[in-house]
Amino acid sequence: MPFYCIFITVSLDSLKGYVGTGQQVGKTEIGLPGSKERVNFNKNIGIYIDPVTGNQTPTTMGIIHYSKNGYHVVPAKPKE
Repeated sequence: MPFYCIFITVSLDSLKGYVGTGQQVGKTEIGLPGSKERVNFNKNIGIYIDPVTGNQTPTTMGIIHYSKNGYHVVPAKPKE
């Protein structure tokens, strides 16, 4: 599977202020291992690469992925 993220500028410490503030993605409750949430960070956090066209777009949106060991964020498709 191709890698669709060039860079990300959100530190794990700054993520704490956004955890639980976004829109649930999928059926698993936010915060539980395996859950995801879509968050608007209100500043550019990275580059989203469209998997179909390959177009690269700066984005303020990210998906927080939760696991039993913590969480991480991946740049997401910008709001249109």
